[in-house]
Amino acid sequence: MKSTVVASGIVFLILFSGAHWLLSNNLLPESWIWVGLAVALVVVNYIVGRSYKVSEQIKSMWMLACIFGFVLTLAAAAAIVQVPLPLLLVVWLLLHGAAIAVGGFDAKRPLDMFLGVLLLFSALFVPSLGAQYLLGGAIMFGFLFVLYGYFIEEKA
Repeated sequence: MKSTVVASGIVFLILFSGAHWLLSNNLLPESWIWVGLAVALVVVNYIVGRSYKVSEQIKSMWMLACIFGFVLTLAAAAAIVQVPLPLLLVVWLLLHGAAIAVGGFDAKRPLDMFLGVLLLFSALFVPSLGAQYLLGGAIMFGFLFVLYGYFIEEKA
């Protein structure tokens, strides 16, 4: 599991940094970038989730959070829901943070609870990043997950 979490952090670093590069060079519309990021977030969550030993209720909560985030991202990208696209990063951070914190509480893993709360609080700072918000996503998702993967115990 440890290597899976570190690998997911590296994937998030690459994905969000690449998304920032694509957006800053006007190579793809921001809505398309977010659809790609949403697909990647769901796939990585599925892969990492398979390595965790959690209850069925926590798995259901994670699936619901991922489906909600994915549908909201698609609706915002298609302009069905009128929200600024940088707020999608806030939504994903809140969903991940809450799910990780609750999962850590359920499994009695304090490091998971701490990471979840850290992601929740990091969502507060996304609006202050301005046009660099995707680089913030690389730090918040990628770097924090690499650090988390380094510190978790192998048996978790």
